[in-house]
Amino acid sequence: MKQSTQIPFIFAAISILIFLSGCIPDETTIQVKVFVHDRDNAPVKGASVNAYDRYSFNSADPMEKWLTLTNANIVSSREVNGSGIALMNLSRGKYAFFAKAPDGRYGGTEQYVSSDGERVDITVSPLPMTPV
Repeated sequence: MKQSTQIPFIFAAISILIFLSGCIPDETTIQVKVFVHDRDNAPVKGASVNAYDRYSFNSADPMEKWLTLTNANIVSSREVNGSGIALMNLSRGKYAFFAKAPDGRYGGTEQYVSSDGERVDITVSPLPMTPV
């Protein structure tokens, strides 16, 4: 082949490769099952769940820290189904998961997720008693 006829052939081959690369599934994304439940392990229906990949806390207290989450970057936000499960598609890495129930109960956990189908458990706290 002459050099002038090779250029369109090379261009066509590169174009096909670029097109086909979009057809390959992205293996960097995994599906994570977030289970939101109460202390009795009963699912919490209607809870919302956020996953954050960059975040910091302004408190070291295990429950209070979730109310002081700052500089947070939400990468996924879902509502749980009737079984208390929310499915999230995330990249492998460490996340802060925060859940809030419709009645105001909340909870969170930090977890490194690395495999498809991995489960994240969040226990929502009972509402604090208010003095009468």
